[in-house]
Amino acid sequence: MKKAGLRFFGICVCALLLGGCQRVSDGVGDRFKVRIEGRWGFIDGAGKLVIPARFDAVDDFSEGLACVVTGDERGYIDRQGKLVIQTRAEEIWGFNEDLAEVKVDGKLGFIDRQGTVVLTPPYDDIWDFSEGLARVKVGDKWGYMDTTGQLVIPALYEDVGYFHEDLALVEVADKMGFIDKRGHVVIAPQYEDASFFHEGLALVKTEGKYGFIDKTGQMVIAPVYESAGLYAEGLAVVCEAGQWGFIDRSGRWVIAPQYEAAAFFEEGRARVQKDGQWGFVDARGQLVVAPQFDEAANYSGGLASVRIGSKWGYIDLQGRWVWEPTE
Repeated sequence: MKKAGLRFFGICVCALLLGGCQRVSDGVGDRFKVRIEGRWGFIDGAGKLVIPARFDAVDDFSEGLACVVTGDERGYIDRQGKLVIQTRAEEIWGFNEDLAEVKVDGKLGFIDRQGTVVLTPPYDDIWDFSEGLARVKVGDKWGYMDTTGQLVIPALYEDVGYFHEDLALVEVADKMGFIDKRGHVVIAPQYEDASFFHEGLALVKTEGKYGFIDKTGQMVIAPVYESAGLYAEGLAVVCEAGQWGFIDRSGRWVIAPQYEAAAFFEEGRARVQKDGQWGFVDARGQLVVAPQFDEAANYSGGLASVRIGSKWGYIDLQGRWVWEPTE
C-alpha cells in the first residue's frame, strides 16, 4: 500500500540504517499492527489484541484511520476496527492532512474522510500533502499543487521533497537547495545532497562531507562527518571514523562515537547497533535496552517493534515485552 521507497529525496534519514527514506514519525497512537497466523490485526499499548487479526494486509494508523486489505477489497478502519470507508480503488495510502491518496482505474487522486473522491489532478505522478502542498510531476519535472489541485509552484525541478518547517528541498542540475511555499529560492542549489529541515537545521553534503545549515543557509555545524542523520530531540546522529555517536546543536559530542550504526532519537530513545545487534540508548548515552535484536524500529506511542530471527514483537521504553515475537 505504500509507494516504493517513500522518498522525500535527498539524504535519507540514516538511509542505510532505516532501510529507505522516511519522514520523522508522527506516531501511531495506541494501535500497533501484529501478524498472527498469516493475518493482520492490532494491539493496544498494553499488548491487548483490540482488533482481531482478520486482514490480509494493513498499514499503520494515520489521523485515526488505517488502510486494510481483505481479498480484493480495500478500505479504512477506525480505532475500533470498524470499516468506515470502503473503496473500489486498486491502491490506497494513509490519510495525511485529511486526504488520502488512491489509485482508481489507473489514475491517482485523493479521497476525503467520507471516502468521496475530491481531487483527480491531471499530473503524471502525485505524492501526498505536506503543509498544504503536494509534489506533482509534469513530464520529467516536479512542482507542487495545492489542495484544489492547482499547480502553485511550477514544475521546474529535477526532483523535489516534502515541505517541512515551511521549506522544501529541490534539485537543479544535480545540486540541492531550498524553496519556500511561494516557490522563491531561499537557499540556492549548491549541495551534493541534503535533508529536509528539522528542529531548524538541515543536513547537507559538500565536498564529500556532512554538516548542518540553518534556514538562512549559514553552515552552523562544519561539514566534517562521514555520514549523519537529522537533529531530533536536540541531538544529531553522526559518523566519524566508521563509528556512530551523537552531537548537540553546538557540535559537541554528547554520546561518543562507538556504535556500528545508529538512528535519530524519538521518545527519548535512539536505536544503536553493537556486534550486529540492536538496542536503545537514552539522551545521556545510557544503554537502556541492551543490544539483542536482529532488527528494530524507532519508538512510537511508547513501543518499539523489534525482530528476533524471523519473528517480530513490541517492547516498552524499558525493554520489557508487551507483545512477544510472532511471525
